[in-house]
Amino acid sequence: MKHPVLFVAFFALAGISCHGVSKSSGPARGYPVGYLKWHRIGGTIKRGAEFRRIYANDLAFQRVGKEFPVGTVLVKEELSINTAQGGDMPGAAFRLSVMRKVGKAAGNKGGWSFEAYDPNTKKRISKAVLDTTGCYLCHVQKSANDMVFSHIP
Repeated sequence: MKHPVLFVAFFALAGISCHGVSKSSGPARGYPVGYLKWHRIGGTIKRGAEFRRIYANDLAFQRVGKEFPVGTVLVKEELSINTAQGGDMPGAAFRLSVMRKVGKAAGNKGGWSFEAYDPNTKKRISKAVLDTTGCYLCHVQKSANDMVFSHIP
């Protein structure tokens, strides 16, 4: 091989372009590392026996019309209720529900994938414990807004 350095550099860059994702967009798969630095959508909302916070990566703000671009990642941080100080306050996160726009050609649910993660271990919660089909069945009612409940300007 005449140019081993160029060969290695090319594949190093190819690996970055295929697998690397900007800090603001989050990973294409897996635990959404750094989501707390993303855009927080709205405030902390109490829903039933939990509090929720929604985070969106930069791509969520680059949509055309109602359609979010492939690569959009939305994270619903689910927090326990802390009543230790006499009132309902957000406690520790116990689950991250993650929506990723993967494209309709992928055959996924409305072009989105749905996953859930344990924020402590950063491991995916198995479908035996939490079947994310229920996520799709709820979000499908928002098909007119690309299956997203939150208002993202």
